[in-house]
Amino acid sequence: MSLLRVNERISIKACRTSSQKCIRCGEFLSKGTIAISCNNTGDKLILRKNLWLHIECGMKFSILIKKFYRKNKAEIIAMGV
Repeated sequence: MSLLRVNERISIKACRTSSQKCIRCGEFLSKGTIAISCNNTGDKLILRKNLWLHIECGMKFSILIKKFYRKNKAEIIAMGV
């Protein structure tokens, strides 16, 4: 169950296992930890995958993405993304 759903792919919810790792820091999330979940719902794949981020890692992760984009903006635009 999602506590907050941004869209069908991104939500804030409780992690149901203790075997998930944060994609930013690499540490395991404890069962019941409230975290950001990103998934591939709607893709033409058989398996649905979730990527997890600690709430506190979410902002740091977004900063990394922004820095990557700024550094590589010309190449990204040239790729038509």
